[in-house]
Amino acid sequence: MSRKQIQRSVKPEELEGSQAAKTLNRQSEELSAFHKKIRALTDPAINALKDTLSKGGHKEKVSAAKIVIEQGYGKPKESIVIDANVRVDPDALIRAFHKDKASRST
Repeated sequence: MSRKQIQRSVKPEELEGSQAAKTLNRQSEELSAFHKKIRALTDPAINALKDTLSKGGHKEKVSAAKIVIEQGYGKPKESIVIDANVRVDPDALIRAFHKDKASRST
């Protein structure tokens, strides 16, 4: 049975009260407890970054600054530019589209 078939065949109401639902709830609770423990380390982590920025060596300062900037403003988006001259057979492209569409509907 494929993953798509499994996803289609299991409805949320069928999971209710099942072992799978209990396992998911337990895992969710464990993850929540883990996040709480990690968040408790936020202040010491920020203080460590501040100390590194003021007292660390050059490499340590750059690493700490990178962490602060990425957490404060997000990581920069990477982009890839591809410059290619490719010949495409439009009929082959249409046939491939319809073949893919037909395979997905079954």
